Amino acid sequence: MLRPRCKRFQAQEVPVLLLSLGSDTWVFFEGRVYVVGPAGAHDGRARHHDEAALAAPMPATVVAINVSAGQDVKAGDVLVVLEAMKMELAVTAPHDGRVRNIACRVGELVQPGVPLVEFEPSDL
Repeated sequence: MLRPRCKRFQAQEVPVLLLSLGSDTWVFFEGRVYVVGPAGAHDGRARHHDEAALAAPMPATVVAINVSAGQDVKAGDVLVVLEAMKMELAVTAPHDGRVRNIACRVGELVQPGVPLVEFEPSDL
């Protein structure tokens, strides 16, 4: 007789922030931002997720800027740190590249969807 093997996983809390903007939902999870639209609403145009990744997912205050214009960064490097709802949110580089411009200042209240960093991917 075969017995099924089961793995035991310990449950842990992981913070996930959700924000609805129009028909889109922004999901902030582990330093990345995902934009989810309604099912079947794809209009044939590709969405530029780097803009979402480099923007605040909700109204937040800029507490730190860790890069400067012209700086080369690696995927996952923390570019800007935000504070919202008593939580710190890291805006990270979606891939290797160079910071073109910083569009925020420490202490500034930023709005969702507005890019905080202009970023250009490194040449492949």
